[in-house]
Amino acid sequence: MSISNQQDAACYRAMSFVIFDHGEGPHIITPMATAISVQSPVGFARKRRWERHKIDVPIRLIFWNSLHTAKIVDARGRDMSEGGMAVFAGVELRIGDIVEIEFTPAYSGQPLRVRAEVRNRRGYSYGLEFLSDTSTELSHAARLRELLIASTGQNNA
Repeated sequence: MSISNQQDAACYRAMSFVIFDHGEGPHIITPMATAISVQSPVGFARKRRWERHKIDVPIRLIFWNSLHTAKIVDARGRDMSEGGMAVFAGVELRIGDIVEIEFTPAYSGQPLRVRAEVRNRRGYSYGLEFLSDTSTELSHAARLRELLIASTGQNNA
């Protein structure tokens, strides 16, 4: 069995299987536990609760380890919405961990901190949901959104 053109070869690589030809014809080995999901053409569009804004800003994450010692890690804010933000941080966090997001605006010595919960994770990318248990936390989260979006040069919040 031969692959006739580069497009076919790309298709075979993307499908992640191996073809062996031992003279008796091809033997195809497919990976185990491969799940393929096909979207229904009649399905519904997934709608997010809030609009996302692309950002790329330095932030810090503050969290507490099992010995109740505060740890501070430099991170990058990747996008944000009214309810939270996506960050990249070289640290091991678990879903459900509580962290503080710290951002210091340019020309300001006062950092702003907002509490958040880790809601999802893919590698070292984390989805953080702002915790807004009090009116003070709500106002801090709103101020953080405003400052982060302004720091990217975008006009709308």
